[in-house]
Amino acid sequence: VNYKFYNVPANGSNTTEIHVLNASTNYKTFSLQVPTVLYMTTSDVPIGMNWHHILDSTNHVYSILSGPSSGSNKIELHAMNSANYYASFLKQLATTLDIVCN
Repeated sequence: VNYKFYNVPANGSNTTEIHVLNASTNYKTFSLQVPTVLYMTTSDVPIGMNWHHILDSTNHVYSILSGPSSGSNKIELHAMNSANYYASFLKQLATTLDIVCN
């Protein structure tokens, strides 16, 4: 099995970026490095935002904003499309879940 390691940092593009390390090179080379449609999601930009990133079996990335605030005042889901290298959203929505972190 050729496992890949995904990293979702914010970097020079001023967006959240996807960096994929390839198992076939013992994780010494990247097979993909791309900026995404999502703005920077580090812990300090925007200040205090808490983001979690999840990769599904089709390589779509789900970015979850859990607070301490959001535009909807709910936990939000932002799904990015792997088919176009994360340049568009599959879906963006506010859940019914209240923000629980301070």
